[in-house]
Amino acid sequence: MSSTVSIYGHVLAAMLCFAAEPKNYFTQPVLSDVLMEITPESLRLVATDTHVLGVLHLTAMNSYGMDVACVEPVSLILPVNALKPLISDKRDPMLCLTIDGLQVTASNTSGVCIPVMGRDAAEYPDYHRVIPGQASQAITGFSVDAALVARFSAFAKALREEPKLSLRFHAETRVISVYLKNLSSFYGLLAPHKDDGPTALPAWLTPAEPHVIRLHAFDGFSGLDEEGKTWTMFTRDEQTERTPGPCAICRQVITTGWLCLDDGKAACNTHITMPVAELVNSGSTAIPGEEVPITHQ
Repeated sequence: MSSTVSIYGHVLAAMLCFAAEPKNYFTQPVLSDVLMEITPESLRLVATDTHVLGVLHLTAMNSYGMDVACVEPVSLILPVNALKPLISDKRDPMLCLTIDGLQVTASNTSGVCIPVMGRDAAEYPDYHRVIPGQASQAITGFSVDAALVARFSAFAKALREEPKLSLRFHAETRVISVYLKNLSSFYGLLAPHKDDGPTALPAWLTPAEPHVIRLHAFDGFSGLDEEGKTWTMFTRDEQTERTPGPCAICRQVITTGWLCLDDGKAACNTHITMPVAELVNSGSTAIPGEEVPITHQ
């Protein structure tokens, strides 16, 4: 089933203030694109080039023309640069994105269409893990690249908002949070420089080591993780079409996998493993000494 998102083109264009130039791919071409995380109630846009990060969370209360029609959460990486012919059409600023898997058809109310192929959201590194906690302190002993700060101002102006910025330094992660006074739905991040020279950029957007949840006390259908939480197999309820949500690790929407009964988190089969010794006791055949993913029988 396809999903649709309507939004003003200049909002997508504004997110490119944080994306990499198409010619500067660094190590990941996806950094020149924009991550879209869509739910029936909201749209989140994420862009970064590793120096700066911008996250814009839109709901009905602060929509910028956003309207969403989807049954389940959908995530993909959108090549916004390919849509510039539509975005730059100031006579027809509203875009409609029809999403079917990774195939996206962008159109305006005049009927002009541009089909593009998105990327799997799993290719976009996990930006959640670099957002620091609330603790912050005044910025001392650091300097901030004015050109990076200017990109946040350019973003605010592209959204036709006054560029009033508030900066907060996080000592534990050595990054700076950026807030826009008139845009509570936005959160930004930038990397500062030390007084004695540029600091190594944090490993933002470098894919984390593959994370798995290791189960023990496995009975064939459920098991305990290393924190003592209980995980059990699930499959989609075909009658209610309800699912526990995306995988807590790779963020992929799943219809079968594992559900944590203690906190409600879900995980896909590829991120659940257990010691082979316990699999052998459950009747599985595996090579001794390995840990293997658990899959539905």
